[in-house]
Amino acid sequence: MFHNGTQIKGVIASAPAIVILVALFPATIGFSQAPNKLTLPTKVVIENVVAAENPQQSYALYLPSTYVPEKSSPILIALDPGARGKTPVEHFKDAAEQYGWIVVGSNQSRNGSLERTVDSVNAIWRDLHQRFSIDDGRVYFAGFSGGARAAAAIALRCDCAAGVIGAGAGFPIGVAPSAAVHFAHFAFVGIDDFNFPEVNALEESLAKAGVNHELKVFAGRHEWPPFDAATEAIEWMELQAIRSGIRARDDKLITLLWEKQSAEAQRLEGDGQLYDAYQVYASMARAFRLLRDVAEAERQAASFAAKPAVKDALRNQTREIKKQRDLENRIYGLLRAQDGGASLSDDDTLSRSGGSGAPDPRGNASNDRGGLDNDLNTSSASGNLRSIFSDLRKDANSPGDTSERRVARRVTSGLYVGFIERGINQLETQKHYAVAARLFQLATEVSPERAGAFYYLAVAYASNSEKKKSLAALKTALEKGFTDVDTIKTNPAFESLRNEPAYQEVIKKAAPRS
Repeated sequence: MFHNGTQIKGVIASAPAIVILVALFPATIGFSQAPNKLTLPTKVVIENVVAAENPQQSYALYLPSTYVPEKSSPILIALDPGARGKTPVEHFKDAAEQYGWIVVGSNQSRNGSLERTVDSVNAIWRDLHQRFSIDDGRVYFAGFSGGARAAAAIALRCDCAAGVIGAGAGFPIGVAPSAAVHFAHFAFVGIDDFNFPEVNALEESLAKAGVNHELKVFAGRHEWPPFDAATEAIEWMELQAIRSGIRARDDKLITLLWEKQSAEAQRLEGDGQLYDAYQVYASMARAFRLLRDVAEAERQAASFAAKPAVKDALRNQTREIKKQRDLENRIYGLLRAQDGGASLSDDDTLSRSGGSGAPDPRGNASNDRGGLDNDLNTSSASGNLRSIFSDLRKDANSPGDTSERRVARRVTSGLYVGFIERGINQLETQKHYAVAARLFQLATEVSPERAGAFYYLAVAYASNSEKKKSLAALKTALEKGFTDVDTIKTNPAFESLRNEPAYQEVIKKAAPRS
């Protein structure tokens, strides 16, 4: 049975593609009963396996050394927002080797089109079942950013998923967890990730819906989780598989993982990281319930929850989320005052639909406005923005993990990604080149150290027939480390610049020395 409840409203535009996926999966499951002879090496990441029936689709692959065709294996299908299939495979390969999972990463799935992602998963699904022996009761999806949303969207519409591992984003926009969610969910988020508020709130929604879930916060930004954290997710899924009966009970493994997590909690306590220790104990109480006695973990979690340091950490987390949202709303308010809102509110495909989770610039500012009303009624919006961006960069680059640094990193990276994604939409889809240039210009002001924004700015200017500005931005991009000269040479937007001496000089300086 596939779940077509009201919570799927957020992906109505892509529903036909998902229906294709739903219809296809049962037709291909039979391939697992007679897999082709294994011809691919084990214990190595293969970057590009071309789907035999669809050469336009490919995937990165890791086969554990224990794989044999006579025994079906769990599989993790990973979706990267930039179609970098190798990246998630690299992150999960150690866990895959340890627990005998097959891991694949799509080389075509990317942010922007769920239909394209579904096409990729369909092709991968067929190919995997023709090549390998897959345990169809233990199929898992993983994704980062927009890939996390896509993984959840696919899992929501089929009975093919035992679990979803989502990093840096939650469910599809507009889709709320409900009792219809039939898979376990493990969420990752970096402490400096601009989507931290969303992923943190998702856990509360999953709990209210009665969904088996876990959240792991790691030291990082908007990115795939570290290798060791990825292993924790696989181990958690192993425990949930035992709980649900889709994996044989393994008392040795249960004891091993219990002792491993107990040791980690004790280490954190010894290092004075009381809030982190509390999180581990609380996670243990949830993960091992029905597998063994969890009274000690529950006692420790309750004891730590009462400690002042843990209460302070929880209050700080709430304050950080509020400050992040207030700053984002204030900045977007200033942008509306400065630009009349055109460069932001005319874009009907905001980056949240793709995966960044940046705040909607058309939304209302916080009631806690401070001096915002004065800002909006003066001509000083540009100066205020420059001052805010400068202060944020200073805080974001400060040493030590502080609340100020967390908020600054979340806001600056969220703004940067939001401007870039909206700019690309205006550039490539809407063909509003001046609007795209304004958005890319804002990205350079938020993070002037990033070369990519200057490259896109050069493309937008060139597309708008502003040659001098395009050449200046292109030169800056190269000076700041943009190295993909072949992309510059083949981008048709720069065709009008090819014969310009300034363009030729830029390319000459950028060309690698032989």
